[in-house]
Amino acid sequence: PLSPLREESDYMAAYCAYLDAPDFSLDQTYTYQAIDQMQAFINHYPHSSRIKDCNDIIDKLRGTLEKKSFESAKLYYTIGEYKAAVIALKNTLIEFPDSRYKEETLFLILKSSFIYAKNSVAEKKKDRMADAISEYYTFSGEFPNSGFINEAKKIYNQASEIVKN
Repeated sequence: PLSPLREESDYMAAYCAYLDAPDFSLDQTYTYQAIDQMQAFINHYPHSSRIKDCNDIIDKLRGTLEKKSFESAKLYYTIGEYKAAVIALKNTLIEFPDSRYKEETLFLILKSSFIYAKNSVAEKKKDRMADAISEYYTFSGEFPNSGFINEAKKIYNQASEIVKN
């Protein structure tokens, strides 16, 4: 504990935990452990010259968690579980509000809401279409120049027509 190399060995232990962190498609237990160890190093050595490296590694690890969350939520859309997709995609935005996948996430929420509403029983269809319209406003307000905007407008027009009738 009194070694002059203690800081170096603590950093290397945290860095090894980072190297153990898997690809986004696998279980992220080691990713969380690596973040915790890097943060512990930062807290224990706040004036270390390695703080920037630790913060960069933490950002990279959080990016892995963000991608895992997005891809897992998107999978519900892919397999046709639209209600679950809406919930999971919204949870991704709660956990990662400034996500680099935010545009696609909001669009998939809109599309999933619409498809879910379209496949609903008649007595629930109107309310669920209103939810899809609300998701359109959220998406178009956030990304008015999106590459998805034309498809989003088509969804909005179809949903509005269904609500009118």
